Amino acid sequence: MRRLCLYIKMAVQNLVSNRRFYLPYSLCCIGTAAMYYIMSDIATNKTLTFERGAEYVQVMMGLGIFVLSIFSVFIICYANSFIIKRRRRELGLYNILGMEKRHIAILMLFETVLLGAGCILAGLAAGMLFSKLTLLILAQILRFGVPMGFTISLPGIVMTTIQFGVIFLICLAVNVFHVLRSSPIELLHAVSKGEKEPKGRILLTLFGIATLGGGYALALSVKDPVSALVLFFVAVLLVIFGTFSLFTAGSIVILKLLRKNKRLYYRVGPFTAISGLIYRMKQNAVGMANICILSTMVLVTISTTVSLYTGLSDIIRVQYPYEVEASLYLSDYDTGELASEEMVSNVYSKTVDSVQEMVEPTSIKDYTHLEFTVLMKENGKYTVQQANSSPDGSVVGLGLITVEDYNKLTGQSVTLADGEVLSCNNMEISLDSVKVDQFQFKVVENLTDFPLSNWDALISMNNSQYLVVADQSIIDAMYEHQNEIYGKSASRMLYTVGIEMDEDADTRLAVYEKVVSRLDELMRENSFFGYRVDSRQLNLDEMYSMYGSFLFLGILLGLVFTMAAVLIIYYKQVSEGYDDRERFVIMQKVGMDARTVKKSIGTQVLMVFFLPLLVSGVHVLVAFPMVSRMMQLFALKNTGLFALCVIITFMIFAVVYVVVYLLTARTYYKIVGDYSRHPAVKPIGR
Repeated sequence: MRRLCLYIKMAVQNLVSNRRFYLPYSLCCIGTAAMYYIMSDIATNKTLTFERGAEYVQVMMGLGIFVLSIFSVFIICYANSFIIKRRRRELGLYNILGMEKRHIAILMLFETVLLGAGCILAGLAAGMLFSKLTLLILAQILRFGVPMGFTISLPGIVMTTIQFGVIFLICLAVNVFHVLRSSPIELLHAVSKGEKEPKGRILLTLFGIATLGGGYALALSVKDPVSALVLFFVAVLLVIFGTFSLFTAGSIVILKLLRKNKRLYYRVGPFTAISGLIYRMKQNAVGMANICILSTMVLVTISTTVSLYTGLSDIIRVQYPYEVEASLYLSDYDTGELASEEMVSNVYSKTVDSVQEMVEPTSIKDYTHLEFTVLMKENGKYTVQQANSSPDGSVVGLGLITVEDYNKLTGQSVTLADGEVLSCNNMEISLDSVKVDQFQFKVVENLTDFPLSNWDALISMNNSQYLVVADQSIIDAMYEHQNEIYGKSASRMLYTVGIEMDEDADTRLAVYEKVVSRLDELMRENSFFGYRVDSRQLNLDEMYSMYGSFLFLGILLGLVFTMAAVLIIYYKQVSEGYDDRERFVIMQKVGMDARTVKKSIGTQVLMVFFLPLLVSGVHVLVAFPMVSRMMQLFALKNTGLFALCVIITFMIFAVVYVVVYLLTARTYYKIVGDYSRHPAVKPIGR
């Protein structure tokens, strides 16, 4: 019992005496555990399941839990490695003073249990305290009803306890392993180990240049949104590899090249700065790379989610240009038979009458269109053929509409002779003629936009070629042609009625429900090939749930990434402080005055801490074309809005970064302050 009390007492004393290291570490663990509990609580909250679009919330929170599960292991283990390195001398003294390594391991077990239990309990308490506030904020973002009452999530408690209990066990295992495999002398000198000048690793530098250049090339060269999505994660991995390689090896190579320039190097300022930075980069390169990657993650995550949410009104109008849109499938999958004109007229009248019985429409438009895939052999020449039968061809979505419907949709009065068409494509191809197998057309005008309801969405995702033809007989002939080749895989022709109105949300939903009801009646009375009805308001509610959940997840993960960056910055300040308090003494002993020493070291510290922010800004700038194209998959075509969100996010993050640097710099100056003022009378120690 006495031995147990002794271990507990020593563990508590060790945690208190090392509070400079353990306090920020504990705060990070508590904050991460609180975030984890909040995400788990929202993912399993039953009060949200009654809201429209609640499934998006659960999916997004599940994704957030997965990301946070992996990331929390990384950041807590990283912080733990810093702390145990700083404590190795202390543990070595325990060994020299008579404690066996198994006793040190038991002591570390008690420290881990006390610290882990405290952090998990405090994290759960903070999560429970802020979960209701977070849920209210989420409901406001998603436009949900305000959830009443206060609940405690038992699954959240279990998941959080298991997740962070396992992480602390991993940290304990790593710490005990390092202590058991090290001799007392190695533990005593572990903090100052590796003070030899770092080698310039040319191969690793070239690897970093190649991978970073490859990632940048992918980001700048991608042209279509689908390719951007596919290649994005490849580019991210290349940039991460390149960033770590260039920070760890490339920086040393560059500094050594600068040192070879005698005119530059053998001056007071560059001499101390370059030689000092060589050692600083060796010690801090990994931490700087981590800060850079985390900063980039924060900037990309926050800017994309904010731009999607703020641009939601534009997105919804791109995807749903009419408040209510009813479409009749004009052809049968099995027989290829086309619907009668009477059926088309019935769908039009039922749709319009249903709306007019409730509100006065501001706009009514109808049109017929056909879309199917073709293979592009060369510019303007296409063939209707199964895509997998000709792998060398490029798959293109071909769409057709009559000039009569085109004029109706645009308000123009274009006329076309037989064999003439208007062309519009997203492949940046200006055409004089278009040929689809035996169908030959002369292009009289190349358009930059197209009036079909799904044009803006499709043009963002696929290679598309749309044609305005002279009359319906051409579309009918093209339909028969692709139906013969594709059979049951053939596309069906669509007749669409789009209606606009100026009403409140409830009325718009009521109108939509009435249109659906009337078309259901028509379908029961007459056998035809099916229909679909879209409502802008209905989809707006669901998109607010989806994009709002995305924004909320982005904010939560952005806070976690920022918290991790703050923790790394703090530990870098502590590390720099312990290293620089000896440098102050040594540099003054060799004849440099205190002012020059402070200026030299201050310049080095500023470069070390602000280089990651600068590089992360470059990463985001280069990634902008690729990410903006990916945003088009979400129908966000407003590049200016996305650019504005990126700029504002970077400015806010830069301000936060500077504030964090200034606050953590107090710890740095507290460590080195006395030594820089009185180096002759202060002992050098760690």
